[in-house]
Amino acid sequence: MVLESPVTGIVAHQSLLRLNADATVADAVAALAENKISALLIYYGEHFAGLISDRMIIRDVINEGLDPKATSVADVMVREPASISPGATALEAVEVMKQNQTRHLVVIDDGKVVEIVAISDVLRSVFNQAVQDKQWNADLFEGFPV
Repeated sequence: MVLESPVTGIVAHQSLLRLNADATVADAVAALAENKISALLIYYGEHFAGLISDRMIIRDVINEGLDPKATSVADVMVREPASISPGATALEAVEVMKQNQTRHLVVIDDGKVVEIVAISDVLRSVFNQAVQDKQWNADLFEGFPV
């Protein structure tokens, strides 16, 4: 079952995109749109500083009437985002997301961020498993008299 799988097995593996903390929110929007993702890691040099998501930008910048070109991602990011270990299951990830009212978690291994997992990653995996199960069931019973 997908929800019992390690969370690192369900993430659409791609390079971790990151911005420097002095980047503007407009820079973050451009990176999110260009890469078709919903969250970015924010760094001070090589030091992980936080996470910014599309929802944070809407809620904390656009809704507040701030100028995305004049607002730093450091002013909007979550400095200590919810996190899990690479061995955590997808179900554990969902529970941590619920507890923290977030759609993104950072996966931390040995003190370093190794992935971001989003609720959409979990839902995509559950959906794909359901499709596979349905196909398997259809194949199993194909040719049986009704």
